[in-house]
Amino acid sequence: MAKHVEILTSSGCQRCEQTVKTIQRLIESMRDKIGDIEIKIIDLAANPEIALRYMIMTTPAVVIDGKLAFVGVPKEGQLLKKLLE
Repeated sequence: MAKHVEILTSSGCQRCEQTVKTIQRLIESMRDKIGDIEIKIIDLAANPEIALRYMIMTTPAVVIDGKLAFVGVPKEGQLLKKLLE
């Protein structure tokens, strides 16, 4: 079963762009260990109900399989650990 990763962003957020790149790079380089992962990038300005659902006050944030995993830019090691759970 594929994991679902949502990256919660806001426009003009450099840390959000960094988070997207970090996650994409990690998934690409570790695909054989991680398996199938679906990534969805969500702009919270266009989807404020998602910010309320996860009680997000700042971006970026990362949701894995419906659970808030990170607020801020995740470290690759911590991200990999979460994706392997």
